[in-house]
Amino acid sequence: MEFNKLKIIKGEYWDVFLHQDQTALGRLYFWYKKEAEDLLDIPKNALIEFYNIGRNIKFALENLFQPDMFNYLSLNNFTKHLHIHLIPRYSKEINYFGLTFKDISFGKSYKRNQKFIVNQEILIKIKEKIKGEL
Repeated sequence: MEFNKLKIIKGEYWDVFLHQDQTALGRLYFWYKKEAEDLLDIPKNALIEFYNIGRNIKFALENLFQPDMFNYLSLNNFTKHLHIHLIPRYSKEINYFGLTFKDISFGKSYKRNQKFIVNQEILIKIKEKIKGEL
């Protein structure tokens, strides 16, 4: 799938995309638009934008899906470019768009359920639902 189809927000420093892995409903990531690998190497204005966009996204996810908590990851293990994952975590199954979303590792480090694949149509619906809540 073309990543731009899953873009939720276009900022000055950050773009926000719905992640294709929806084991945890609403998982997304912030992509820094300039060259950087480390969060603490970017200018203060970029950090402020991350904070402002992040708060808006967090409140939207809370209103839509009522997660129990959030995890934030900046691993750069495969992609040597600054990006930060926001992963809502759920203690209970969630039924949405005719699917059952189950956070199989709630209370532990996040683990993707590789057998759970959300099709493009549903991904677009989730993205549009989040965008509509912002």
